[in-house]
Amino acid sequence: MRPFKFVKGPGYVYDLFYIFSLYFNRKERFDLDANMNKVESDLTFQNQILQDFSPIPSELELFFHLRKNSRGFLPTYYFNPYQNHFSNDFDFNFLLQELSDHERLIENLIEFYFPNMNHKDIVKEKNSILEMSKRIDTADEYDETIKRKLYSFLVNPEPIIQKLIYELMAKELLLSQYYAKNYQQIVDMQNEFDFNIFAQEMKEFRNIDFLATEANNEIYISTCLLNKNCVCLFVQSECTTILLGYDYHDSILTFFSQRHQPSLKEFGDIITEQNRIDILNLLVERKEVTIKDLEKLLNFSGSTAYYHLTMMMRYNMVKTRNQGRTVFYSLNEQYFESIIKVLSKYLKKG
Repeated sequence: MRPFKFVKGPGYVYDLFYIFSLYFNRKERFDLDANMNKVESDLTFQNQILQDFSPIPSELELFFHLRKNSRGFLPTYYFNPYQNHFSNDFDFNFLLQELSDHERLIENLIEFYFPNMNHKDIVKEKNSILEMSKRIDTADEYDETIKRKLYSFLVNPEPIIQKLIYELMAKELLLSQYYAKNYQQIVDMQNEFDFNIFAQEMKEFRNIDFLATEANNEIYISTCLLNKNCVCLFVQSECTTILLGYDYHDSILTFFSQRHQPSLKEFGDIITEQNRIDILNLLVERKEVTIKDLEKLLNFSGSTAYYHLTMMMRYNMVKTRNQGRTVFYSLNEQYFESIIKVLSKYLKKG
């Protein structure tokens, strides 16, 4: 198994940005983040986040508005470029320190909204309301709301920057309380995490082969509690940082289930292992089981139960539902109906 280390900072800051991004881009964030097999529960979860962390001043939309490429300003300029810090000193205090350079923040924001401007023009025009107004007026990509906020910011940026800092600090306090209350979800995810399984899934999911990478490429994993379906990878020559929402695994399995049509080979791969046949028989008998049930009734270790259930969910043979922190597993009857249809072609016609 490749060595890896769990770190807090990147996932925590990513969740902080997520609060603001969700507030200003509700539909876009739902389309980007929701697990399509859990639409209703994910919508409820996002609405609860908005309820817990609202309100947010409308002036701050500029910092989190998603452009057509689904990029927001603060993650683009104050998260992604700091990958080489993710393994050690990247945290909320680091973020505040970077945001303390207000002139650089202003120049970065202009560059974000007007990517065709070079740095020389930005420095020259940033204090000219006349020149920047011309650029705002001709920016057809943005609606009138964003244009008005750009204009207000460039006329008098300092109060808005100060409001941004204040709101980040206020929401970070709420986020720290949320993490303290729900930290067991991170513990559970980390305890169940199996790097070899994850590496194999990433090979199919993102065409990334972690097991084939250089041994000196260190791997760091950071968990998100709010962006719970997140699977983000930041790959560098010396280290790779992976952001995983605590519910990431269900999102990967949803991807596999939507991509895979039932096949006899996959069906055979599953039922040729006696432990998985025992799980299927137990599911027929009990309707639903938990990993704890498999440990007790089939004398499995937790990692063994997780491994077999992962494979079965991957091919959509088993489905899940959550009740609090407990995951219940049951047979996906539609899968078996599909397999029967596949097998029916071997029946003698007439």
